[in-house]
Amino acid sequence: MDIIEYTQTHIRVCTGKEQGINMEFFVVQVIGNPNKEEFIKLMKQHKGDHCACDFNDKEEHSYIEIGGWIGDQGIALWFMALGSHLGVFNLMTPSGILPELGKELHAQMAGAGYITVKMVP
Repeated sequence: MDIIEYTQTHIRVCTGKEQGINMEFFVVQVIGNPNKEEFIKLMKQHKGDHCACDFNDKEEHSYIEIGGWIGDQGIALWFMALGSHLGVFNLMTPSGILPELGKELHAQMAGAGYITVKMVP
């Protein structure tokens, strides 16, 4: 199993008003019993589809960049949510950082790439 399959196995997109992790474009729930160590191992093994992505560089990484690394921006958002849930990443979203701006500006910011993760030290 690679990191893409692992992510797809442990994330479900919510329908309706279900509670979960708000990724701006959709809300997801973690399913099954994902393991932090397994996630990190698979993440380190992934070579990247179109670019490299060094999560240990202490920088923020957007879903656009991670999408290039993982091969799909939607799966990149799932990957970010799962990593955040497992305590691997700090997840930063427009609605999480600036809730007072409202949904329209949150959507614009998300579309511009302002959904990011940074490794937890």
